[in-house]
Amino acid sequence: MVNVPVQIPQTPQAKSRTSSPSKKRVWSPGAFEGDDGYEQSSDPDPKRSRRTGKVRLDVEILVHILNIILQTQNDYLREYLDKRQELLIELLRHESPPLSRTCTMCNSAPGMYRCRDCFQPHLLCDGCCVSAHIASPFHRIERFNGDYFERSDLDDLGLVLNLCGHTDDCRSMPQEMGNTSASDATISDDDVDDADELPGCYPSGQNRSPRSNLIVVSSSGIFKRSVTWCRCANSPEPYVQLLRAKLFPASYQRPETAFTFDVLDHFRIDALECKTAALNFINKIGRISNEAFPSRVPVSPLIHYVKCSF
Repeated sequence: MVNVPVQIPQTPQAKSRTSSPSKKRVWSPGAFEGDDGYEQSSDPDPKRSRRTGKVRLDVEILVHILNIILQTQNDYLREYLDKRQELLIELLRHESPPLSRTCTMCNSAPGMYRCRDCFQPHLLCDGCCVSAHIASPFHRIERFNGDYFERSDLDDLGLVLNLCGHTDDCRSMPQEMGNTSASDATISDDDVDDADELPGCYPSGQNRSPRSNLIVVSSSGIFKRSVTWCRCANSPEPYVQLLRAKLFPASYQRPETAFTFDVLDHFRIDALECKTAALNFINKIGRISNEAFPSRVPVSPLIHYVKCSF
C-alpha cells in the first residue's frame, strides 16, 4: 500500500479566524507527511474546550447556591446561635444614650430627646427637636430621664402645625409681617376661643394666633397637635386648609380629626391584600402609638364612635 496525500483545492474565500491546521490537512490512515515539518503523533491529544473554565466556575456557583437552598431550619438556628451574643449587644446599644450628652445640632444645650423615626441617631434639646420636626410633625420621640428613654410627644414641646403657609392669600406671610398694628398685639390667649372674630392669622410663633387641637391619625401613630388656622379674608374653609396640607378631614363643619394621605393609602393596601377591617386597622395604629397602654392614646369622638359601632 502507498500513502498518497489528499490535495485540498484552494478557494478564494476568506480564511476563518477559528480555522486550525488540522481542518486543512487530511491524511490517509497511518500516513506521515514530513515535508512541511509537521509532526503528528500516533495518539493525538484531544482539543481543549475554550469553555472549560467557565463551566467549572458555573458549577462552583451552582454548588454554592444549592448549599444555601438546601439549608435546614437547624442550620439557620446554629448560625443564629453563633451570633446571638453579638446581636444582643448591638440591640442593647440603642437603649443607652451616647457618651456625649450635648445636642448634636446646637452643640451647646444638653441633649435629652431622640426620634425613633429619624434615620440619624441625633440627641437633641427641646428647641432643636421642635425645629428639626417642623417638616415631619408625626414622628415619635423619646426623652431620657436619667435612667432610660421614656415616651414623649412633640405636642408637649410646643410644636404647632401652621396651615397659613398652605393658603395662597395669607397676610401673615413674612413679606407682610410689618403691617400688623399695635392693637393686634394685645390679643391674649383668652381670645383664642373667639378665633372667628379675629381680623387675620399670624405666624405660629406668636400666642395671638387662633389655634385649636386636632387629632391626626398617621401610619406612625395617633397624635394630638395644635393647629394654627388661617383667618384672613380670602382664606378657604378649614377642611380645605387641611386638604392642602395633605390631611383628610373627618368632618367638614368643625374638623377635629384628620387622616394623613399616607395612612389612607396604608389602609387601602391592607384592606386589599390582608382583608383588614377598619376597626382592626385603627387598633393596630393605636398599638403602634402606645403598645403597653393603648388606652392612653388620644382619640377623638369619631374614633370612639368607630370603635363602639363595631
